[in-house]
Amino acid sequence: MSQFKIEEYLIEEQLGKNTHFREVSDFYCGNEGLDSFLKTEAFNYNKDGQGSTYIIKSIENNDIIGYYTLKANAIQIQEKNKAIKTLPAIEIARLAINNNYKNQKFGTIIFYSYILPKIIQVKSIIGVSVIMVFVVSNEIEEYKKPISYFYEKFGFKLAEKEVQKYIIDDFSEGCKLMYCSTKDLDEAFYIQTKKEEV
Repeated sequence: MSQFKIEEYLIEEQLGKNTHFREVSDFYCGNEGLDSFLKTEAFNYNKDGQGSTYIIKSIENNDIIGYYTLKANAIQIQEKNKAIKTLPAIEIARLAINNNYKNQKFGTIIFYSYILPKIIQVKSIIGVSVIMVFVVSNEIEEYKKPISYFYEKFGFKLAEKEVQKYIIDDFSEGCKLMYCSTKDLDEAFYIQTKKEEV
């Protein structure tokens, strides 16, 4: 990530039906649910205020390299005394990379350069304690490990079994909940920023 200036190669745009309806038709990440969401549901998702979807494009050829969706949510954490506490959260509802650009660290680039700065900005305006994500059991080809491994790199951890019982979102069926405190992500962002300055 520090070997090139991201803004010279990538551009981020918030998904809009008038500007991206045709562009997204060519996107293919290999996950039917993620592909279908971008092409058929994401526009109304944005319009109805359920979440905001952003696409990352190549400046060189205008390809959609990946996309992500952020939404407001809440998470119930089990404390040391076994009590369940509800905390305000931002959910990374979708994150997908175009098949043509996989195994090139774009997932990490998008997380550090686009997702994380937005979360930190929101946190500075309203109270957000936790970042959450629902992960499936698929493997990441680049690492030959479960998708949860990708998020573990950023400090995410699996929610306790008791907390998993409180998951009621239809879209999360068959997924496992992972979360990370915003304090930990603040530190990760600071460290990454320093690396890029070197």
